[in-house]
This record gives sequence, C-alpha cells and structure tokens, in this order.
Amino acid sequence: MSQRFFRIVESELSFYRKHQLPIPMHHPDVRFAQRIAHRPARNLYLAQCQKSQKSILTVHSPDSPFPVWSEEVWDKEFLG
Repeated sequence: MSQRFFRIVESELSFYRKHQLPIPMHHPDVRFAQRIAHRPARNLYLAQCQKSQKSILTVHSPDSPFPVWSEEVWDKEFLG
C-alpha cells in the first residue's frame, strides 16, 4: 500500500461503484509506475525505408516481416 495521500473525486467513485470495481489503494503515480514496469522494453533499430531507401529509426527489428516506411512516405501514401 502506498503512503502517499490522494483524493477520489465523485465521478471516479461513481465509476468504480457502477462497474463494481474496488477503490484504488495506491496513489495514481504508483499505479502508473506499476503499469509501466510490466511493459516490455522498447528498442530502436536503424533501418532503411523500403520505398525511399532513407535511413530511419524503427521499433521493428531487422528480422521483422513488417515493411518499414519513413514518415514522409507514410504521409504521402496515406494522407495524400
């Protein structure tokens, strides 16, 4: 249990009651840190855009089957 005090506003309390959820026992910052701790680490890889051959950073590893496009190419293809 967190030692930091926090308030639960009426709308939050209504939400918890409506959905039959337990009232949080930890400060929101502590809950956020706990959620982040369970996420996998994000790595950046240097790759080349498959359309423009420009060097870019991506979260997809080099052995990933996903196509990698630069932001400019993506915008041009999908945003017009």
